[in-house]
Amino acid sequence: MSDRLFSRGDLRATLENHERIELAKVNSLEPQKVREHPEVAVAEVVESARVEPLTFNWEGITRGPVSEAVVERRDFGELIQIPGQKVTIHVPFSGDEILLDCRASTFSLSGFPFDVDVTRTHVNLHISETTLTAQSISTELSRFKSAISEKAGWANTDVSKWAVEFESKARNAVLRRQEELEKIASLENDIGIPLA
Repeated sequence: MSDRLFSRGDLRATLENHERIELAKVNSLEPQKVREHPEVAVAEVVESARVEPLTFNWEGITRGPVSEAVVERRDFGELIQIPGQKVTIHVPFSGDEILLDCRASTFSLSGFPFDVDVTRTHVNLHISETTLTAQSISTELSRFKSAISEKAGWANTDVSKWAVEFESKARNAVLRRQEELEKIASLENDIGIPLA
């Protein structure tokens, strides 16, 4: 997944799609709640749409055992395979995993040159070298920490801005629905014929 981290899709488009789905839920809220407690309805919609920012637990990292591996290198333009060593560093994270997939509005053209995969709770960094050392592992982990923290920061900034805009849109949608429900209630009163 390394060539895909922070590049599978556009974060703005993903958030806009999420927004459409969540705003459509305003029409399924209980009419009484919308009419009598619109702020409660707004809070419910906002909470339902919440996108959790990415955070990494750098103090909680663990590693797998060092193992033998085949390392690929370029030699005069040709890809060769040589014996080497590999270790996997497990970095716990919280937040919405989709943020690891999407490119934020701020991004770098340099890509994400790390061999990683993602589980529900960890980003796993695979470090392979012909000969691993504690220093080479530490250096690569430091580079990775800097790169992923920067990209996650960009994504979190986009989510934070979107959340403020979404709350305003949710409030407007609830108030529009409240107005429609009030019109229906007024019409019901004006008809003057009892319900069957």
